Amino acid sequence: MLAAERLIARVAWNGEAITAVRIDSTRRPDALRLFVGRPAPQAIDDLPRVFAICSGAQRVAAGEALAAADRATVFEATGRTGEIVLAAECAHESLGNLLLRLPRHAGEPPRVGDYAALHRAVASLKAATVGAIGVAPGGVVVDAARDVAGTLDELLERRVLGLPAASLARYDDPGTLWAALRAGGGWAAGWLDRLWDRPGAGVAYARLRLPDADALAADIAPALIADPTYARAPRWRGRVAETGTYAREAGHAAVQEAWRRHGGSPAVRLLARLIEVSRLPARLRACADGEPVEPWIRACSLGGGRGIAAVESARGVLVHYLSVAQGRIVDWRMVAPTEWNFHPDGAYVAGLIGITAGTREAVLDCATLWADALDPCVAFETEVVGA
Repeated sequence: MLAAERLIARVAWNGEAITAVRIDSTRRPDALRLFVGRPAPQAIDDLPRVFAICSGAQRVAAGEALAAADRATVFEATGRTGEIVLAAECAHESLGNLLLRLPRHAGEPPRVGDYAALHRAVASLKAATVGAIGVAPGGVVVDAARDVAGTLDELLERRVLGLPAASLARYDDPGTLWAALRAGGGWAAGWLDRLWDRPGAGVAYARLRLPDADALAADIAPALIADPTYARAPRWRGRVAETGTYAREAGHAAVQEAWRRHGGSPAVRLLARLIEVSRLPARLRACADGEPVEPWIRACSLGGGRGIAAVESARGVLVHYLSVAQGRIVDWRMVAPTEWNFHPDGAYVAGLIGITAGTREAVLDCATLWADALDPCVAFETEVVGA
């Protein structure tokens, strides 16, 4: 996101428990208005200058919205190359969360060196897709996708999981999965050991996964177009929703059982993230080889030079809406995953309220852990109010 943007969680504490949470934001929902009047393809190419985090997902979503809005504009739908970008970026961002931020909650240093190889592989893939998002993946992109898959496989097996990534998804019970991770000796077992019993509210929100075209057109588009403030506190069919890795993996038997046993513990989100990243090497290879995968991209035309698109990004559903006339942008709006998960009544707030904490330091630790579990795409600060 924009470099100056951040979220500030003001956590009310009475000396015994967290009683309330208020999210203040410096986010600019109108940031994309900077591009109004500019040629649409050029503006989309410039998106990484505005959104450094998840820049690939931003460009894929915007490109799909443009393709749906203005067939006269020379910008094709993203297709298989877009799916490759989304999967690789999801691996990059999710492992960044696991290796750079999560270790502090387990009393360990960040694993910067181990993350570096994946970072380089994903950077190379993104460089290979510059100017190629709208076309079928050529040999360079395919090779780069396979390189990311191989690097991710090695990192997961040798360091994070301690067992082949492809084997993780077959475990349907969290206890059995946990035992396998312990036997493998990867870092994940230690993380889970330390985090399973960390508290969290068991509030089950609507799970927002990639909407179908009808839902985009009938539910999200009208609200986004009619209300300039919708992006600050979006609702899914009138309800607060959680999006991201947990929403995508909530149907996995081990994740369901973990929720039953541990409620809304941050470790449930961690387990879902581990399961998802274990699937990504196979997804990348399937995309590279032209094999079918569950789509992470959806778009539809709204008529009159308007289009809307959604993608599954690392942190959840990202939506872009574009209105175009004569190849130039008339209106451009978006809803980022952070706005769903850090909604004023959303998963972050509900996850913290009611947690018992005897010290200010314990409150800060809980608030930071929950932020890392939901992984905002902007800088995050916490202030403890009261007591």
